[in-house]
Amino acid sequence: MRLKRETIQQVILLRFCYDPEMIFRPTIPDHPEAQELLLQAGFARQQILLAPLNPRLELEWQLNTALEATHHSTAIEGNPLTLEEVRRLLSGKPLQKPRNREIEVRNYKNALDEVLSDWTASRKAVTATTILHLHRSVMRDLELPARLGQWRVDPVFVFDTKTQIPVHEGDPASEVSSRIAALCVWLNNADAPHPVIRAAIAHLEFVRIHPFMDGNGRSARLLETLLLAQFGWNARGLLALEPYYRANLARYYALIASSINDGDYTDWVTFVAAGVLERLQKVEQQLVHDSPANSHAPMLNERQWRIMALLGHARATVSNMEVQRLTSASHMTAARDLASLVQIGLLEKHGAGRATRYSRRAPRAAE
Repeated sequence: MRLKRETIQQVILLRFCYDPEMIFRPTIPDHPEAQELLLQAGFARQQILLAPLNPRLELEWQLNTALEATHHSTAIEGNPLTLEEVRRLLSGKPLQKPRNREIEVRNYKNALDEVLSDWTASRKAVTATTILHLHRSVMRDLELPARLGQWRVDPVFVFDTKTQIPVHEGDPASEVSSRIAALCVWLNNADAPHPVIRAAIAHLEFVRIHPFMDGNGRSARLLETLLLAQFGWNARGLLALEPYYRANLARYYALIASSINDGDYTDWVTFVAAGVLERLQKVEQQLVHDSPANSHAPMLNERQWRIMALLGHARATVSNMEVQRLTSASHMTAARDLASLVQIGLLEKHGAGRATRYSRRAPRAAE
């Protein structure tokens, strides 16, 4: 039996907490299981943030995390490249694969790098422009120019990529813009819930609205990553939920469908919280397993550790003057600290004279 479109819209409006003025007012789940998972995840995250990780090893792990996120998120949407092929492609090695499949991978990795660079520990407001930019980044050279970074104007359905069974119909195209605007208002509210709950609800709400004709799943997962990074819940760039979602793909789609149909976020938020805990615990285990390698970390002074923390991602840069302000050091001390970091291979130097800037030395995908 198929409900009339008007009836579906009324049910969605009631269940997903939009008032007549199109203000998004979700009921925040307060389930004991979800709260316990988040409490444990908080402890795991704290251990990761405080661990004295070898900077070279940290860069390697960040790269591997990004590669895994890229591979699994694109694979969810049907991309056939293996993890090793993704690694080879992003290290510049040619593959005998369809061009659009390679573009999907490159686009996702580039968009992920931009998200982590621009949004980690950032309190910038998340706006409709942010979301449109995510879509442009994900779908560049894959979508028709008229649709790239534009709200859809036609109906759209969510399909299980394995079974090709539709699990949800997106909101009416005429309401997409106002629904996204309402979601952004809620995201920027000072009273927003725990960062993981906030990100999980945004992920589900984005999928429910389905604002684009294509690229919604990848954009939703990138938005979730962005929201976690804002509050440091990407754990030094070492947390990726995409592998968890792909490993539990049937449940991922089932919970999206049931949560949307029931209008209840509890099971979905619990599922996401369990994924955050599982992935953080994997990082913790890796820290313990690789502790012998980690023990060979270069001997950095406190100022140098602060410089490395400031340069959280490969795109971040710093100047001598900024280091002086950060560490309260003199020009000569800052210069020595930076030169030492370059010498041991942790930083790269760009430019000369007063225009000189430094960035983390990013490992290549083939390393």
